[in-house]
Amino acid sequence: MLLKAESIKNSLFPLFVNIYIPSLQLAFELNGIFHYEPIFGKTKNEKNDKLNKIKDHDKGKFKSCIEKEISLCIIDTSLQKHFTEKSSQKYLDIVCEIISKELENENFIGSDDKV
Repeated sequence: MLLKAESIKNSLFPLFVNIYIPSLQLAFELNGIFHYEPIFGKTKNEKNDKLNKIKDHDKGKFKSCIEKEISLCIIDTSLQKHFTEKSSQKYLDIVCEIISKELENENFIGSDDKV
C-alpha cells in the first residue's frame, strides 16, 4: 500500500490539518507556541482574543475529526524556537513513529504492498 499524506481543507473537512493520511484515517497537527500562549496582537486584550480564537479553532478541528472517525495526533512544537530541518527532525520522528504503529495495528506491515 502506498501511503498518501496530504493537507486537507475542503467542504467535507473545512478545518485545515497539517498532515492527513486518508488510508489510515490519521491526521496530525503540529502546534507551535501560538496555540498555547497569547503572542499575536498589540494589546493584552487583542492577544487573549486571538489565543481564544485559535483554541476555538483547534477544538473545532478535534470535534470534526471525531465526527469523521479520524484519529487526530496533536504534537506540541512550542519549544522549537526556529524552524530548521535539524530542529524539526524530532517532530518528524514522532510522526513517523505514530504512523509505523498505526500501520502495525492495521496489519499493513508484512504485506506485499508498498509503504
